[in-house]
Amino acid sequence: MSNTRPMTLLIVTTVLAVILAGCSPGTQEAERTVKGTIDLQPAEETAVVSQQELASARGILMRHLEALSSGDTRVLLETSPEYRHYVFRQPSWPDQARSWAQLKVVTLETPGEYLDDEAMRRVCREALGRAPYQVAVFHVVADRPFATTDDQEMDLDVVMIRPSPDSGWLVHDMGR
Repeated sequence: MSNTRPMTLLIVTTVLAVILAGCSPGTQEAERTVKGTIDLQPAEETAVVSQQELASARGILMRHLEALSSGDTRVLLETSPEYRHYVFRQPSWPDQARSWAQLKVVTLETPGEYLDDEAMRRVCREALGRAPYQVAVFHVVADRPFATTDDQEMDLDVVMIRPSPDSGWLVHDMGR
């Protein structure tokens, strides 16, 4: 009986230490970071996007989508920020590109359906190290005739950014 008491005390102490460590603010912060929680600090001020600038962003987006459809990697690189170029330089890209062949845009409108401009400003700030000059989110619905049967209709938002006042619009990301 005297041998089990120290062992029980050791187990209870260990369990209590683990519980207390898991409840510490540092652990909770690390857990949120691991789970991918977006920093909720206010984004730096970004410039308001005029109708003329939205039209310009829409034109770049259409050029990007046409390049996806035709497999024009040169245009995809021109219309994407440098930190996204790896996507089009992967050895598997030609195989992935086949599913985008003959893409037909059904609708392209702003604002986005799934993504919010303010939240995207925060996400872009993480990618760029600062808030982009401008952000615009478009909702795109398109037909992808050569995609797998469960993925033929593309329904997603596209995040467009202008990193600085003297740069053009770029396709930051697509998704929901």
